[in-house]
Amino acid sequence: MTVLAASLSGCGAAPSLQPARPNILILYADDLGWNDLACYANDQHATPAIDGLAAGGAKFTEAYAAAAVCAPSRASLMTGRDVLAHGIYCINDPETSHPESRRLDPPANRRRLPKELPTLAEALRSVGYRTGCYGKWHLGQDGTEISEWHPLSRGFEEAVQTRSPSGKRRYFYPNFSTIPAVPIEEGTHMSDFVSAQATAFLDRDDGRPFFLYLPYFSVHGPREAKPASLQAAKARGLKGRAAVYAAMCADLDEAVGVVLDGLEERGLTENTIVIFASDNGGTIASDNAPLRAGKSWIYEGGVRTPMIVRWPSVTSPGMTCAQPVSQLDLFPTLCRAAGAETDESLDGRDITPLLIGEEMPARAIRFHAPDYGSFRRGAFGRRPISAVRLGELKLVYDHETQSSTLFDLKADIAESRDVSPRRRKRAAAMEAALLDWLNEAPAMLPRPRR
Repeated sequence: MTVLAASLSGCGAAPSLQPARPNILILYADDLGWNDLACYANDQHATPAIDGLAAGGAKFTEAYAAAAVCAPSRASLMTGRDVLAHGIYCINDPETSHPESRRLDPPANRRRLPKELPTLAEALRSVGYRTGCYGKWHLGQDGTEISEWHPLSRGFEEAVQTRSPSGKRRYFYPNFSTIPAVPIEEGTHMSDFVSAQATAFLDRDDGRPFFLYLPYFSVHGPREAKPASLQAAKARGLKGRAAVYAAMCADLDEAVGVVLDGLEERGLTENTIVIFASDNGGTIASDNAPLRAGKSWIYEGGVRTPMIVRWPSVTSPGMTCAQPVSQLDLFPTLCRAAGAETDESLDGRDITPLLIGEEMPARAIRFHAPDYGSFRRGAFGRRPISAVRLGELKLVYDHETQSSTLFDLKADIAESRDVSPRRRKRAAAMEAALLDWLNEAPAMLPRPRR
């Protein structure tokens, strides 16, 4: 790829890495909240496999998805570019009805990953990696056949895309399908299918290092779990929706455990970087406390996610990192580990220093949601907003009122107290910097309603 041209200079000091290029495995959950894992202090959920992954590597407590919904987060993970660059900011098309209840028209949303932006798979494949993707792609689809938007067309040598049309039953085959169609035993849980495909990929080892991307559908709605997991959750005293959701987290954990065990059984653990993260925060129906709001909001509940990195010989077992990071950082970090060159226009940074316990300078982490939320009871649930976090401060900008609120996350993780009246200069500077960033892509801004 000619666009993979610039060097990784300026990414910060890095340690001496293991001589063999590491394998790379990304385990990507859907709608899993920041506090949904036992290793993140959830005492109602049993997630031993993911907890073991955290015990063996680095757990990030202030990690962010690039957006508060799945499609833009996945676009950013795959490209290392933010919403302004790839143009995907919502799922499908933005809300354009109920003009009497909104002042602005949202910008156009791209529903397919732009071909001019190289993917992580393309970057790694260009330096000799074997690449595989199994699970929820959500970055472009045409019909039920392999298309130019399928992962097989975006750098993956092997790929099976899972599809689960909306409905009350989506997790157990035949209530989901795949592109391309492959044989699946009736009753198979979608996450188990993904993990089985992954271990089969591992068995096809041809001597090259591998990049394996597993975007699970779990724990996205509807609430649907395996009977055994649900029974175990109820045995721990959970009831109703809480029991079903705990069981869904256990189902995801079980599937992840199959892949992690697969690495161990094949002698691959010591030379494999494993990353676990979620595409956005938990839904508002989940318990995101003490974080504010949830999925689709760029308050902490919508964008702060679990993130675990296990890199034997680089990360120390059981380490915790409280420095803010973004999933945008994974692209340059993994490319550096693999010896792949990257474009200077990437929006993340190499966080290898953090993985060995060093500090890095604070930098801005930005979010942009220029659309309206769900319309209920005569009003939209959310207006177009953008945000920036710098250090312990986070500024949220309302595009309708053209005003900002400022939160001190160290003192107020719930984002409940606006401190801008007593930190006016700081708020003004952060707002100006945020608007400068937004003005780099004027087509992505909401406009006064025509």
